[in-house]
Amino acid sequence: MSALTQLVGRTFAGLAVAAAGVGCASSPTEGLFSEVQQSPHAGASQGGAVSGGGGAPAAGGTGVEQGGSLDGGETGGTPDGGLPPDAGPPDAEAPCGNGRLDPGEACDDANASSADGCGPDCSVEPAWVCEPGEPSRCSPICGDAHVLGAEAKAGGCDDGNTNPGDGCSPACHVESGYACSGAPSVCTKTCGNGALNPGEGCDDGNTKAGDGCFACAVETGYTCDNAHSPSTCADVNECTNGSNPCSPNATCANMLGSFTCTCKSGYAGNGKTCTDVNECTNGSNPCNANAACSNTVGSFTCTCNGGYTGNGKTCTDVNECTNGTNNCAANANCTNTPGSFSCACKGGYTGNGKTCTDVNECMNGSSKCSPNANCTNTMGSFSCACKDGYSGSGMTCTDINECMNGSNTCSPNANCANTSGSYNCTCKDGFTGTGKVCTNVDECMNGTANCDPNATCTDTTGSYICTCGLGFIGDGVTCEPL
Repeated sequence: MSALTQLVGRTFAGLAVAAAGVGCASSPTEGLFSEVQQSPHAGASQGGAVSGGGGAPAAGGTGVEQGGSLDGGETGGTPDGGLPPDAGPPDAEAPCGNGRLDPGEACDDANASSADGCGPDCSVEPAWVCEPGEPSRCSPICGDAHVLGAEAKAGGCDDGNTNPGDGCSPACHVESGYACSGAPSVCTKTCGNGALNPGEGCDDGNTKAGDGCFACAVETGYTCDNAHSPSTCADVNECTNGSNPCSPNATCANMLGSFTCTCKSGYAGNGKTCTDVNECTNGSNPCNANAACSNTVGSFTCTCNGGYTGNGKTCTDVNECTNGTNNCAANANCTNTPGSFSCACKGGYTGNGKTCTDVNECMNGSSKCSPNANCTNTMGSFSCACKDGYSGSGMTCTDINECMNGSNTCSPNANCANTSGSYNCTCKDGFTGTGKVCTNVDECMNGTANCDPNATCTDTTGSYICTCGLGFIGDGVTCEPL
């Protein structure tokens, strides 16, 4: 449609309204019809009749179409000279969000919401893909490290790849035995986290063998209590519950996860079968290696060698670790050895055992504090505390959304935008200030209002109103004489 045709249409609509308001039987529109028919740019064609051209404005817009007439007696007209009720403006754009893929739209999911893959302007949002169809169906791109849509819900993840076996499946689902968090998702195995998960017989907070719970399964010779987390595992004492097959002439010794049978003094065998022997000649006596054996009828005697003390069956070195003769540091562990001892610094300390100094885990990078936490060194250990704007255990710290929890100090007339560890306040349109203090902008006074020269500007809170003056009609932005 040409610019002249549009102008004539708007003028005719205004004159028609004015004529209707004063009850006029005729108006200057007749002259306008003549000008339209004479102008080669007004869209005139055979018949020279004015109509909507296939789609007219709601106020009775103009256009020239073959076969039309002023009284609506020809094709496309109505008895009062208007257009069919379903006719629309020829230049009107189809609305985004109607669920149809119209020209210029990359997608249309039947709404004008954001963060669902198809934006308010019907363009595909970053990190999403939309399938063709009406309405469009959009889903987050799996493997791009952005956690969106279904990926952000329970059971979803996105670790930046589509490899299986790393906790986040090729379809961006959390794999069995894993827990995932963050963006990109960081996935860790659940076995050994101290919480009993489906398929686990126990979980004592580690994956070591020999403590009763190995690979989250109860080890032979142990029993585990799962009433609390982490699981508490204890050795089954076969020597006291009567389940051992030791000989009556044998001694049962409980071990972690098992037991042993040892023939008593004066007997030899596998512990399940024991016979009397000469312990001093066959080497089966239980005398200590640092003792002398003297055989007697049906028995023997053991006497500890010089430098050791005991009953001969048990000969022990003088224990410097218990009698106070060692020179280990207070922060060291003392270990007795035959004829001597050794010193080793405790965890969180370093040195030769006789001199031990504190290890500063906060300085050497061995602490497990979150990047968003402050690390405080302590004697033999350290502590983690989340920084301002974050919450958590200190080893794991998440951003506090001050805009959501109401702890921000933004003005009611400002928009709050959460940032990592903080937030920003920005005054809304129609207001000015720091964001924490926002005052109304008087657009009528500062000249930013776009009212028509024939309109009155009235300032409102956060905006303004344009009202056409007497003798004019319009929306205030555009006013035309009555």
